[in-house]
Amino acid sequence: MMDWTEIYKRYPGKWVASDAEDEETVVAADTDARKAYAESKRLGRRAILHRVPEEVVDFVGYEV
Repeated sequence: MMDWTEIYKRYPGKWVASDAEDEETVVAADTDARKAYAESKRLGRRAILHRVPEEVVDFVGYEV
């Protein structure tokens, strides 16, 4: 199971390019998704791009 606790603490509100192999190693981060992705490509890394929320909010469920 992956633990993104430190990623959520260090990169709130940013786009994070994580290494595609382990999905936990941050390759690049920026407020602009294109810049984070471009930096990962510049470094020659395959990356998965995701946005870290500015605030982590608990959510249990929703009933319609």
